[in-house]
Amino acid sequence: MTAVYPKPIPQEENLREKCRKSLVRRRNAVQGLAFGVAILSLLALIGVIAAMFVLEFANLGKDLLLFSVMGGLAVVACGCALAAYILLKRGIIAEQRIDDFSERCDSEESFLVGETTLATFGADGVVLHDDAKTPVQIPYAELRFFSVCLRKRMRERGEWTVLIELPARYLQKDADGETTLIRTDAKPRLYAAIAAHGLDLRGETPPSDLAKGYAQKKFKAEKKFYLPDPAAKRRALLLGGIGLAAVCAGVALGVLVNLTVGILIGVLGAAVVSRAVLSALRSRARFVICEEGVFWRDTSESVFLKWEEIAAFRKEEKPAPVLAVDCSYGVYRFPRAAGVWEELQRTRGKLCR
Repeated sequence: MTAVYPKPIPQEENLREKCRKSLVRRRNAVQGLAFGVAILSLLALIGVIAAMFVLEFANLGKDLLLFSVMGGLAVVACGCALAAYILLKRGIIAEQRIDDFSERCDSEESFLVGETTLATFGADGVVLHDDAKTPVQIPYAELRFFSVCLRKRMRERGEWTVLIELPARYLQKDADGETTLIRTDAKPRLYAAIAAHGLDLRGETPPSDLAKGYAQKKFKAEKKFYLPDPAAKRRALLLGGIGLAAVCAGVALGVLVNLTVGILIGVLGAAVVSRAVLSALRSRARFVICEEGVFWRDTSESVFLKWEEIAAFRKEEKPAPVLAVDCSYGVYRFPRAAGVWEELQRTRGKLCR
């Protein structure tokens, strides 16, 4: 769930402005510290490389000292990298708290649906308003609300969000009959606002009491189907060739010119080869059927859909074979691998159209 501002909102405008500035300072401090620690990590890594060069030309009496310095710098580099990652996460939480504070300053039933646009629950409908735009009121009768957990891996944990479906004519001209979705972060007070106005919330909602291990629960694959990606495979092979050439050059330089330089180039080449192997393994799309749902992953996206979210599967042939997955809030379209449709018909025939 998205982080929220943990304190009551002050009623006086001057106190609100003071709180807002305090939150902004805290966010800037965390983000600045994260940037500084990341730079320190990079400098420590450069120091390790420099120490390796110096070792090649150092006297025997200095070897132990340089090895100690190099080891210490390596520890600093790893520690700072970990600290920078943690601080970046804290910076995201600080940003979310600023957003929540801004929402609640407008109303306890106001929620951001864009960078500056707020959706406020009123007596008869939701009002979309922004300082730079004319407010738009949409009656509740023309709205639908969906609670969705966006999962990018085969596990229970995901990003909770609420999608609001509304007629597109409220946001753009010449869009009669069309609908559009706007997204806002899932929060307890958002679910409370939807319930308070007697609105129907469809989809999956967060459990009120998270059982131990619930969020970390992983799903087990039952059937896997693969679809090759020739372009990604060619890129991986090219990258692997460059890395292999660097390894060979490193060996040659280490034997004929300078051992330290050869080791550095060889290690860099080995890292490139490892990256190429990983890219080659991922250069094919994967469609997985699990007991809990289906999973799709290619080089650009990954998504897991539970059976409860899926209304139907459909075959589309043009411009290419596609598996369309109908959900209550929209449609996903995945390139269709051989055997997927037949397996879905066998195991989930009622969902196949």
